[in-house]
Amino acid sequence: NQTEPSIYPNPCKDHFRVNWNQTLPESIALYDLTGNQVLSRTFNSTPANTFEVGGLKRGIYLVKIQYPDRQVVQKLLLN
Repeated sequence: NQTEPSIYPNPCKDHFRVNWNQTLPESIALYDLTGNQVLSRTFNSTPANTFEVGGLKRGIYLVKIQYPDRQVVQKLLLN
């Protein structure tokens, strides 16, 4: 049983955090609703889980969290 990562605060204004509990993801990417990637981060042994998004337009984004064996997609609202 795998625990889903959580994104907070959601909605957010200038930053958000991802809590992935036990398993470190390979990468996290943020996409706008037209499919354009607007942010990306890959991880090694020392991950940073805070993402600055203050320069992006307000709206709905998709956060894609990539693990070795699966991908999790969650919505993020940027106010």
